[in-house]
Amino acid sequence: MSDTAISTIRGDLLSLTTTARKIGVCSRALRQWIYDQKCPIGYRIIGGQYKFDSADIDDYLAAIYVPAATYSTSSVKSEAIV
Repeated sequence: MSDTAISTIRGDLLSLTTTARKIGVCSRALRQWIYDQKCPIGYRIIGGQYKFDSADIDDYLAAIYVPAATYSTSSVKSEAIV
């Protein structure tokens, strides 16, 4: 997102540190993603601080989420090693 997208905020604006914690990376990594233009959810606002729309973060997390496989014990076959 660009600076002009600030008018389309759908949720609360979160700081870089709070956003990094929410998505499970360190703040330095998130800042590097911004500098490398690899972060699709960043906003730069007055004072040079990055703010992130919480709704965009939720959308991002939903898009990359891969549920863990669930296994039932009845579906696992045991095989003897000979």
